[in-house]
Order: sequence, then C-alpha cells, then structure tokens
Amino acid sequence: MRPIVKTIKENRDGSPLTFRHWKAAKNLLLAELGNYCSFCEREGYKSSLDVEHILPKGIDKYDHLRNRWDNFLLACKNCNSIKGSKDFDSNETYLPHQDNLLTTIEILDGGTIRIKQNLSNEEERKTKNFIALVGIDRDPSHPLYSDKDDRWNSRMKIWDIANGFLSDYQNNNIRLERIIQTAGFSGFWSIWFTVFREFPEVKREFISRFPGTDEACFDEQYQPLQRPPARI
Repeated sequence: MRPIVKTIKENRDGSPLTFRHWKAAKNLLLAELGNYCSFCEREGYKSSLDVEHILPKGIDKYDHLRNRWDNFLLACKNCNSIKGSKDFDSNETYLPHQDNLLTTIEILDGGTIRIKQNLSNEEERKTKNFIALVGIDRDPSHPLYSDKDDRWNSRMKIWDIANGFLSDYQNNNIRLERIIQTAGFSGFWSIWFTVFREFPEVKREFISRFPGTDEACFDEQYQPLQRPPARI
C-alpha cells in the first residue's frame, strides 16, 4: 500500500492542531493526501471519502484525539465501516502513515493482495493485523466478504487497465503524462507502481505526483524502503 505522509500542524501555543469538529479537517486532508483512501487506495469524490480516526472515536481513552489533526486519515466507505471502532494496538499493526507496507505486501495478477514471503515473524504479524483491520483482502472467497464491498473488483479492473498501458508504453504508443493522469484518476497507486516496476522513470512520477506519497520511503532506484514508525 502507498506510504503516505502528512505535514505536522500545531496550534499557536505549539500543541497539536485541533479542530472544533473533525469533519472540518476533510478539505485539508484531501489537499495533502489526494482523493484516495489511505488504506485501500481507492480514488473517490469528496463525498465518498470519510475523515478516518486512526485511533477510534467513541472510546474514552482516545477522546482527546477526536478532533486532532495527527489522528486523521482518509477512508472509503468500505474501509471506514470495516475498521469501525476497533480498539487495535497501533504498536502491533502496520499503518500507511507510519510504515511502508510496500515492503511487506505485494500485488499479484488481477490485483490480488498477498503478504510477502521471507518476512520476520514481527513483520508478518503486523502486516496481517493491518489487512484484518480494514479487510483489504476480502473477495468472494473470503468468509467475511459482503457484496457491498467491491474493492477487490475495482482492483482487478485497474490491474487490467494498468497492464494495457504498460503494453502501450513498451511499444512507444503512449506518453508518460497520460499514464500518470490516468493513474491519478483511477487510484490504486500500488497497482500502477507494481505493474511499472521495471520502469524507474514511471515510478518516479508516481511517487512525486501523487499527493502525500512519502518520497523518503524509496531509494535512488525507487525501490521501497522500510521507515521507522512515528507513533501517535
């Protein structure tokens, strides 16, 4: 999944930026992270993305984070509803604004998500916890699948589109600019990054032109790097 980063924002007294109501943060989140779910990467209109509380509202011990900028991401309706008010351990779960899930998750043919092999026990555990948190692996074969969840189908469609663009690019039948624009409109950043994995010049554009992508999570050849977590 795309590693994202937000700017650090503070009140005048140096305390973490706090809104009068969390919904007021949406426009600023969209400007920083783009119109994409921070978890599954689906592209969405403003009305189809929610301000997501990383540590959930509705639980007393997190009430001080209800309106705080550093506790917000964006989530599509599916990811938001599945994550819900789960009281999960953020120290035991990889998250897209704290870790680089590209180092532990891979995208296979058809947009299927799989945990990479040869991970440490800790890496595998934290990756599994992320996948379970928002159910990004749910497809019709998953025991918790719902027909209201079309994320898997959307990934499959974008996988096919991206591979069509790859073929055109290899045959010099399409400009790079059109690839970047189409990827921006369609979302699912990790699919595009995976499909064009052999083309550093394309990956560079994906990293630099998708708002909120953490450029520090890639080396000079645009290969994913681990990053130390920054816990709330």
